[in-house]
Amino acid sequence: MPEQSLLRTHRGGRHPDAWANYADCFSVTVPRAVTLAELIGAFYTSPLFRLERLILAALLRMPSTDAQVAELAAGSRQRFAAWRVAERTDSQILLSDFRERTRSWLAVTPVGESSAPRTLLQFGSGVAAAAASHPDGSADSRAGPAPGRSFRWLMAFHVAYSRALLAAAGRRLT
Repeated sequence: MPEQSLLRTHRGGRHPDAWANYADCFSVTVPRAVTLAELIGAFYTSPLFRLERLILAALLRMPSTDAQVAELAAGSRQRFAAWRVAERTDSQILLSDFRERTRSWLAVTPVGESSAPRTLLQFGSGVAAAAASHPDGSADSRAGPAPGRSFRWLMAFHVAYSRALLAAAGRRLT
């Protein structure tokens, strides 16, 4: 995870101390200059993510459209499907789910020379720690989820899915 990543540095929300639990970062480089708006559009309208959007619409009754993706990309929309914009810069966007349990982060970084521009595309996710109860009734939001078999299986799926999502966006931008 890059030091300047909003996924690493942003601690806003209801439980700012809970975000040191799990974070990941995947990257791909494309052989052209890419803006954050282009990455947002390519990522959230890829065939794989369209399937996720359909699932969110069916299970959570949180539909989304390509027009909403365009508005999110342009910076004129703060909510999209199950997420809201937590923070945004010219090169990064951080989205938090409606329950503030997960975060999604996209970033673009120019690399190479201006005569042969390339862009590093990055996608990361964060999972908030579940609050653990103490015998005195207090809660510690820094306690992590138990790394049991279900959690490990879910994380293995998440990593494969995240890589596939970023690769699909990278292909659309190449």
